[in-house]
Amino acid sequence: MRFLRSPAHKDYDDRTAKYGRYGIPVYAVVGPCAGEVAAHTQPTGSVCIAAHTHKYGSAKLPMKLADGRT
Repeated sequence: MRFLRSPAHKDYDDRTAKYGRYGIPVYAVVGPCAGEVAAHTQPTGSVCIAAHTHKYGSAKLPMKLADGRT
């Protein structure tokens, strides 16, 4: 039996690895079913090493970018 990976798995695992590899400074995943936003930052050569998850409307989300800006 072959198991298919979910679209969420692609968003949270496959793409964070790809965007980290290409140095994309912020990758945000908006999850309407969970009612939350996950922002992935601090890309390395293989992944984004920091993830910040917040419920919709909970607050502003200050993030430190790779170049030192917030």
